Amino acid sequence: MTHGKAGAEVLSGILGKIFSRAVREIYGRGGMIAQFEGDAVMAVFQIDRPQDALDAATSLDLYFRKNFHHRTRLGNWEVSARLALTGGLIEWGIIGKRRLIHYVKGDAIARVASLLSTDSPVSLHIDDSFPNIGESSSVAANSDSEDTYRGSHVNTDRIRKSVAERFAPDLVLSSRLTGEFRNITTVFVALRQSPVEKTHSFIRSILEKAAYYGGYVSGLYFTSGEPLITILFGAPVSWENNESRGCRFACDLKKSIGEHMSCGIVSGTVYAGMTGNSRRCTYTVFGDTINTSARLVFKAGWGDVLVSEETSVRTEREFAWGD
Repeated sequence: MTHGKAGAEVLSGILGKIFSRAVREIYGRGGMIAQFEGDAVMAVFQIDRPQDALDAATSLDLYFRKNFHHRTRLGNWEVSARLALTGGLIEWGIIGKRRLIHYVKGDAIARVASLLSTDSPVSLHIDDSFPNIGESSSVAANSDSEDTYRGSHVNTDRIRKSVAERFAPDLVLSSRLTGEFRNITTVFVALRQSPVEKTHSFIRSILEKAAYYGGYVSGLYFTSGEPLITILFGAPVSWENNESRGCRFACDLKKSIGEHMSCGIVSGTVYAGMTGNSRRCTYTVFGDTINTSARLVFKAGWGDVLVSEETSVRTEREFAWGD
């Protein structure tokens, strides 16, 4: 981030290559990207085609190891990646009324997150739950082109704009957003485990309140015991009072659902931009600000709103934060 706009342009170019390659590998082998998660993607394949999933993961693992160094006008940049394969049933769905969000969940999803959270030098983790193929992947050691895909290509119809606008703002749908560093406020929300309909009601409330305060809900994740939702204030639309909007949103949410939620709020600089390609893309952000807000929410007790010191200082005239 020290290189400013030039650094953002270089990072955008590197990420464009990486995520475009991931999209091609996954869809070219019959899979689909269920979710983008910051600087990560979650892909799913049919359970009866484990070889396709293994081939995609092996090929991407090889690609990352061969392309660890990226030469740029700002010097050599290093990019590494870790991958994990699990197996099992998943559930997907859509929640909301006027504002909608999709999700995937299941034990297989949670196991992936657990595998990738371990401190291990292994770049490709294969869980015991992944189907036993019995043969090594058929991906050649020098396969580094789009012509090596074996799997069938899954065709999907283009989504009508009227439908897409219920999931994402027009600014995102138009794909006019180039990679850049932005100052934002991130609100990470964890929901206490509750009956399904009650949980969905809480999520619908979060969607509506986020829209009211000018926030962008970037994702709904079921990678841990509780549903996690990330709301951004300052990306893709920036406000003069991002911190205030984020804090007012969190306090309003606390009033409405109380001890069924906890929040972590952090302000700072992140990388923001479109990732993927025309086949599958999304607007995403990542950086220490996102990671810190996630850590805060896991430290918070139910019903608590924890804010970083910087956010607290910036909003002290409007909010009386405790120790």
